[in-house]
Amino acid sequence: MKKIVIVFYLWISLVSMSFAQIIDHTTGENSSGGSFKKKVEFNMFQREHESYGMVFPDVYNLNSKSDSEKFLFGNVNTLVEFYYEPPFGGIYGFRITRDSLGTSRSLEIKYITNYREASKDAHKVAREMQLKKSIDIDIFKDLPRDLFNVIWNYNENLLRYDSESYRKILSEELHKNVKVEQHFFSVSDQFVEKLHKKMVSYIHNFNAKGVLSSIISDGYSVTFRTVVGDMVCSLYIHMPQEKSLKWSDFCRQIIDDAIAGNFDESKYMSELDTFGN
Repeated sequence: MKKIVIVFYLWISLVSMSFAQIIDHTTGENSSGGSFKKKVEFNMFQREHESYGMVFPDVYNLNSKSDSEKFLFGNVNTLVEFYYEPPFGGIYGFRITRDSLGTSRSLEIKYITNYREASKDAHKVAREMQLKKSIDIDIFKDLPRDLFNVIWNYNENLLRYDSESYRKILSEELHKNVKVEQHFFSVSDQFVEKLHKKMVSYIHNFNAKGVLSSIISDGYSVTFRTVVGDMVCSLYIHMPQEKSLKWSDFCRQIIDDAIAGNFDESKYMSELDTFGN
């Protein structure tokens, strides 16, 4: 009787997961390539409750941010942000920050230096932890074939890279072991204002053309994000094209120059003039 209850529970769980995957696919959230997500949201969430006389401050709205983005720069939104995610993993990014007195601004650049090694170790740990949750097939070898297959599929699902539990362990292990390098560069108010104005206009005026490509299944992705008044505006693009590619190349060049020790604000100011209004 106990075996039947376990098998029934597993069957219901697998059916539910399969249905959820179909729903996610139809929303376009798991599109295979050339996809984009454009979001305009409130920048802050209000905390309404008090506890023991303490009033909690408002918190930043991070709904548009991936775990990697939050890991790189924490749980805040800044005036301008850019993220580049290479095809084989890892993340690079920059943001505009102010000093504690609010008198000067900096361009902060961060990137992961050992992603491949950390990813390999994290996958090993995730696999071992998932295997501990698996069910010994031999216990149920005398069951009807269809019920036996339910258990077999359950075990296989544990080791799928895209399963929620596997990804959760993987993310936690990655964040424990990756090494992050950081650079700061003082920037003028004029540069910040021009970069902010141009990027806000770009995100606002972005329009997709054509149809979603089902051919592009790998490649890199970029995210542009700005804060405008009480709003946070973000644009995620997989394999950008045309004007989006120009913006992507420009932001990636800033990161590459900074890593190489060739950061040049005057060059970027001139390039921004070519982006139009």
